[in-house]
Amino acid sequence: MKHSRFARLLISTIGPALLVLLVMALPTLATPATQSAPARSASIRVSPSITITKTGEVGIMSQPLAPDALPRNLSVSVFASGKIEPGRKFSYAISFNNAGTMAADKVVITNTLPAGVTLQSIDSCTISPTVNGQQLVWQLGNIPPGGSGTLGFSVQLTGTAAIGSQLVDVAQIAGSGGDDDPANNQVTKVLTVTAPARDLVVDKWMMGTPFVGATTQYVINYANQGSLTATNLIITDVLPVNVTYLSYGGDPEAHVVLTGSVLVFTRALLAGDEDSALMVDVKIANSVQPGNVLTNVVRATTTDPEISLTNNVYTNTTMIVTPTRDLNVSKLVTRGSFQAGEQIEYEIRFENDGNYTATNTILTDTLPAHTTWITWTGHIYNPAFIDLRTAVTPTFVGNQVIWNFGALGPGAYGDLYPVIQIDGGAPNLAVLTNQASVSTSDPETIYNNNLSSATGVVTPYGGPDASGYRFKDETMPDGPTFNWLDATDGARSFIFGDDRSAGPTPLGFNFFFYGRNYTTTYLVTNGYLALGGPDTAYTNRHIPNPVVPNNFIAPFWDDLQVCPNQANQAIYFKQGGSPPNRYFAAEWAGVSHLSAPTKPITFETVLYENGEILFQYQSLTGTLNSTSVGIESYEGLRGLEYEFNQNKLATGRAILFTPRILKVYLPVIYR
Repeated sequence: MKHSRFARLLISTIGPALLVLLVMALPTLATPATQSAPARSASIRVSPSITITKTGEVGIMSQPLAPDALPRNLSVSVFASGKIEPGRKFSYAISFNNAGTMAADKVVITNTLPAGVTLQSIDSCTISPTVNGQQLVWQLGNIPPGGSGTLGFSVQLTGTAAIGSQLVDVAQIAGSGGDDDPANNQVTKVLTVTAPARDLVVDKWMMGTPFVGATTQYVINYANQGSLTATNLIITDVLPVNVTYLSYGGDPEAHVVLTGSVLVFTRALLAGDEDSALMVDVKIANSVQPGNVLTNVVRATTTDPEISLTNNVYTNTTMIVTPTRDLNVSKLVTRGSFQAGEQIEYEIRFENDGNYTATNTILTDTLPAHTTWITWTGHIYNPAFIDLRTAVTPTFVGNQVIWNFGALGPGAYGDLYPVIQIDGGAPNLAVLTNQASVSTSDPETIYNNNLSSATGVVTPYGGPDASGYRFKDETMPDGPTFNWLDATDGARSFIFGDDRSAGPTPLGFNFFFYGRNYTTTYLVTNGYLALGGPDTAYTNRHIPNPVVPNNFIAPFWDDLQVCPNQANQAIYFKQGGSPPNRYFAAEWAGVSHLSAPTKPITFETVLYENGEILFQYQSLTGTLNSTSVGIESYEGLRGLEYEFNQNKLATGRAILFTPRILKVYLPVIYR
């Protein structure tokens, strides 16, 4: 076996036997630490120059690298949205960033509005500026490395503005310590005043599956993207060969005339910035062959002049497909810990991915040993919402629960939520495998997705996941103790509003997460840290899930907002400790749900240099059963969920996630 230079030096110095004993001892270091914040390390403390890390998949040796970024690097940019027409309102957004490695102090952004433009309003979650004539001045104070934000406001252009004239907006950013790259400290945004106009646009798509003999629907969308009203609107729809018109609906102001295969919809007026839609029901002929293409052309016209005619015609092509059925099922744990005496809730998702109805659809759930059936809920979309508790009664055969749904239409899907209880005498490390299967009496195109299992192991803690991560909260044996780590005396992140993120924010050390090394993170208003890049997803999901976002640490993933000018809401972060016991804390201070701005929430995440992750909740108000709490790997296939849309969080809660093997520090050997 060929050893690296470092390994040869290490072996020659401490001896191969001692090195083997040290590596063999690594798993014993994975016992979850029970200290309170900030000291969470269970590592061997020696020289921090070189680290060997294992997080359940691989061993990694690394040395901290000197950052190549400039010490201070502020930048500013300006964006505009809306129609730049005389007398109209439009919006500006000023984005700023500190891409340097040092904090920028006493930062000021100055924006000079163009002549003829008047400030109308400041975005609701933006820090308010000082207004001095055409000049807006924001005093931002300290912006940490990776700090960024957006300042939004709306303006109105004077009605006497000349068509073709230019609006020149200038934004500048400066800090008291200077800037190592001043070239991006000032930006000029030039807009051209345009004349009011009208501009029709139309498109069309098929709703439903185009198989032989099917009844389906075309949807025609049309709009006037201009400011001026379009009169005498005509929508002409030429239906394809092999398609028969049945009926139409949608826009109540439209009138239709059918001549052969041509539908002509008329409407007297379509105002500026107005849009509407028509739904055309059709039947595909029984004689058409799969593979044939249906070509449909729709056109929008007006008797008034338009600024552009390029988007007035749209051609929709749809291929006739062969009827198919494809039932599939998936199963995962949605609630509870695999502990003796605890209740577990599963989610069973079933679906017909084919384009044809599957009859006599049966779902069977096989319960594991050491469990007892408690209850269930469920619903189905077929295509309308149906509460399954009122429509289907399951039967019980031994340890199997069986639901007969009858016909399951194309694209129909549903969810079952069975609840079972683990027996109080269930042995530790017992493997509980719960299996669900779905079937139909009709032939299917695919059969390998008709079975799914969810497996858990009876333990005194949550997890482990596929990479060995586990969690404990303060209610579990040897769980963490709630000990709030105040980050408001650290740096403030300048992200405002809804669905925003900021970064990359330096962690201050190498943090290993699902086998990868990270030195920075992105702070997201919606209650999570994104490790791979900026993200703003507000719709929380089960963890893990391969659908983006992935690669995150989520203490409270929900649709949250940060509004500093309403309730002094902010996200703070700070670094602390010394090698090898450093930590990074991010605190969402007084933030709120987008729908409940008067109900503040304060929580935090603490990342430790040894790989542990701590969630703490100082103050929780309002809705607490619409959030995801947990961690997820970069590909979204591994992760550990503490809760999903439940009500497990509470003020004073502390949750500690621990990797299977913590970071171990070895000395650097000099010869």
